[in-house]
Amino acid sequence: MHPNQRAATQQRVLKEAARIDTGGFFNLLTGPQLLDQVAALVPAHRERAFPPTETLAMFMTQALSADGSCREALADHAVQRAIAG
Repeated sequence: MHPNQRAATQQRVLKEAARIDTGGFFNLLTGPQLLDQVAALVPAHRERAFPPTETLAMFMTQALSADGSCREALADHAVQRAIAG
């Protein structure tokens, strides 16, 4: 792949990823296309406030957000939980 084409592809992926919130990442990670692969990679863990898939979803949201803050990722997750009930 040509470097310019690679850069354009990366920009499109980042632009699309920036539009997805924590709930979107969680749904993607636990959806039918990725659930088996993600479940196979998740180590044994104790019950926590944020299981590994939620933590990964929040981290992905944080890493791709404009400000990159943990606070914003947690706030977004709290809003999504409140909406979901």
